[in-house]
Amino acid sequence: MKFLFPHLIILNFLIPSALAQEFIPGHILTLEGDTVKGFLLNGIDKELSLKTIFREGSADGPEKIYFPTDLLGFGFSSGRAFRQFTFGESDLSKTPKNTVFAKEVITGRVAQYVLERGGVPQPDIFLIQNKTGEEYHLAQPSTVLITAPNGKKYRHETEVYRGLMQLALSDDQQNYILPEKFKYGLKTISKEILKYNQSFQNDYMISVYKPIYQYNYNFTAGYSIIRFNEMIAYIISFYRHRHNLEKSRKWTTFKGISFKYAYPEKPWGDRFDPDKFHDGQYFYLSILPIGYNFHSESGFIRPYAFLGFGIDLVFYNSKTLVNNEVVERKSSLSEIFPAIILGTGIKMKIGSDYFIAELAPKGIYGGIFLNIGYSF
Repeated sequence: MKFLFPHLIILNFLIPSALAQEFIPGHILTLEGDTVKGFLLNGIDKELSLKTIFREGSADGPEKIYFPTDLLGFGFSSGRAFRQFTFGESDLSKTPKNTVFAKEVITGRVAQYVLERGGVPQPDIFLIQNKTGEEYHLAQPSTVLITAPNGKKYRHETEVYRGLMQLALSDDQQNYILPEKFKYGLKTISKEILKYNQSFQNDYMISVYKPIYQYNYNFTAGYSIIRFNEMIAYIISFYRHRHNLEKSRKWTTFKGISFKYAYPEKPWGDRFDPDKFHDGQYFYLSILPIGYNFHSESGFIRPYAFLGFGIDLVFYNSKTLVNNEVVERKSSLSEIFPAIILGTGIKMKIGSDYFIAELAPKGIYGGIFLNIGYSF
């Protein structure tokens, strides 16, 4: 068994991969303003901010790569759309000039677009004031070191984004004032844009883009191949995984439950009475509202690792024996405590589904489990 996982991983490189990406219906918008229908390679937002791959006519036709300077934008049939933006040099950030594709997330009097970039926790945001046609680029605020007249140094967070956003939401009739505690963030900015747009919904149609998630379900059953405290244990688990393929092809979140049954290999002796022995059964119900799964992007064999958090409910049935006769029985909910699950495994592709094999520790009464299952 200890040689199984390395051999399967090596096998993954010998068998052609089943690619996670595919061409789906969409269109491109040329620099002349013409719409050309065809098929676009589905990718994550960060990749699509730099280029898009297009096939005109059919999903099997010849490919052409378009960079942000080549198109005004493009969109998928699902409603996911990107627009060309150029920033830098002339804006207040004084950064080199960049042309990118940013994803449309809100339409209305003020349209909002998002650019996923590496190295910062929050994305860049572009706003278009549709009444005037003005564009505004908001970026993660930076922190500068300032020296006071007395020589004391302190850090100050720039708030250029506040001024730019207030400009985008103001007009010749009203100056828009942001809340005093307003902070940069995708959720807070989107909330403010929606509130503003609702005041003009009779003149400008409002829409909010919602990502399309993929779901799959994992069912596994396992046995403790390495035992702690001489306990034999079995486990069954059911988890629902949610994939946001617009953000990442490597990470998923999951939630679910597992049930474990454990019992000692043989009764244990009483510390005070040599003729008395104890035996019992343990039942664990694990409820996991949140977990994370990291896996390879594609392949016939896909290695993965997972980590989940929740609570354990532990029930037990115990009995006391004297001269091999039961003299006492007890049943109780013995404990409720935090639960952490973790492990590693592989998924082997079977059509559109997967066969699962994984190793996972399950606590002091469980040991190390070998779990076998199915993902669909």
